[in-house]
Amino acid sequence: MSRKRFLGNAAILIATEVLVKILGIVITVLIARFLGVEQFGLLAFAYATSEMFLIVFDFGFDRMAVRDVARKPQRASRFLVNISVIKGGLYLPAALCCMLFVSLRGQDHGSLFVIMLAFLAVAAQRHMWFICSLFRAGQIMMREGQVRFVFASCSFMLSVVLLLLHFGLKEILFARLAALTLAIGLALYFAKRDLGLRWVRPDKRYAKRLLVRGIPFALMVICINLNMFLPTVALGMFQGDAAAGIYAAGLKLVEPFGMLPEAMSWAILPALSLAWGRSEAEFSTTLHDGLRYLSLLSLPLAVGILFVGRDAVVLIFGQEYLKSAAVLSLLALSLVPDYMNSLFSSMLMSMNRERTALRVSAAGAACTLIACVGLIPAFGPAGAAAACLISESLMFVVLVRLLHKSLRLGPLLACMGRIAVATAVMAGALVLMDSLGWNLFVRVPLAMAVYAAALVFVVREVSTHEARTGIDMLASRLPGKLRRSEP
Repeated sequence: MSRKRFLGNAAILIATEVLVKILGIVITVLIARFLGVEQFGLLAFAYATSEMFLIVFDFGFDRMAVRDVARKPQRASRFLVNISVIKGGLYLPAALCCMLFVSLRGQDHGSLFVIMLAFLAVAAQRHMWFICSLFRAGQIMMREGQVRFVFASCSFMLSVVLLLLHFGLKEILFARLAALTLAIGLALYFAKRDLGLRWVRPDKRYAKRLLVRGIPFALMVICINLNMFLPTVALGMFQGDAAAGIYAAGLKLVEPFGMLPEAMSWAILPALSLAWGRSEAEFSTTLHDGLRYLSLLSLPLAVGILFVGRDAVVLIFGQEYLKSAAVLSLLALSLVPDYMNSLFSSMLMSMNRERTALRVSAAGAACTLIACVGLIPAFGPAGAAAACLISESLMFVVLVRLLHKSLRLGPLLACMGRIAVATAVMAGALVLMDSLGWNLFVRVPLAMAVYAAALVFVVREVSTHEARTGIDMLASRLPGKLRRSEP
């Protein structure tokens, strides 16, 4: 896969995530403001609990499908049918476990019904993502973008209408389920037309083989997602919905930036999988490019959020959520190791070392659990955020030690040093603008412009030709210029 094609695929996924996340943030803020901290906390707890149990039975089939179908596209039909049957069979015990768990919390019937509706929505959304993973394997990311945008826009419009009509969480979740049904139908239509998928009979022997092969992926996905959802669940269980709501507000402001490493990792996984064992030079170059681009994004994001986070919390969620500023700052610091860890995991999977990735993820999940137990009673939501930072940092150190021979650390460290200098220039600009009392909407775009200028003209990490190429490539994917063919 050429660098231009890899970047094109990443650009499509990032553009999709930007559109989806913007709509998600807006509806999240509306729910938080219209329904209050308690109801917002209940919704956050419901989603986190549902995700926590669904990942146990999800088996990481998305990642396995991207890697294996990218190598042999003719597997797509058998993957879709057999894995859909497996998922359907596994979701029932997941639902029963979820109900048993939340019943221990002493939920009333109304709250329990909300949690189970959230469970159905999360299960449907995960199946939509699985179908979209086939588009990623076939490197037609545009179809995933269309499916996910249809879901996000329909869910957004229905939710806004329901909130304006003073409906509650139950009606909003029903609207989300309706939007997911439409999106899944559209995804199946595209899969049949563009990937040549056809109905095949489920094969018990083949399904069993997929299930066994999926175990390392499943355990790895469980550990990765525990890092994400365990703090919210722990807060909801031990400190109530309000504490979960405070943490969720900070998390929701950081969460959209998680789309960047996720999109880069999904775009680079088929490229690394094809290059592994075929061309060491191509594998190394693709990996180094991915790490460089993530460094260019993660360092300024982390520093920028530290400087504007408090104002952003008050502006978006209101004074009621002021305690979320500390949560936001700690989660912002975890962005840098989180970005790198995401790409390192894709690297290990492409090298058929998913068991190594599993061990690292398990260590991270154990660290998150221990840190939550130790920090949440004393520091509440801020302690939960600190647990995430500690866990991501630990995994980063371990992965660098494991993969240092393949990472070309010298050029990477030199690159990160230059990016750090450009980030420091941006931080200085933010301090100056803050002292002058400039508005948040002025500070953010100006800081981005200062950082870009520092990269090009001060540290010369990005050439003017590279900057123009990136702008032209992104512009070519704006609405009205989208093409089915990839570069």
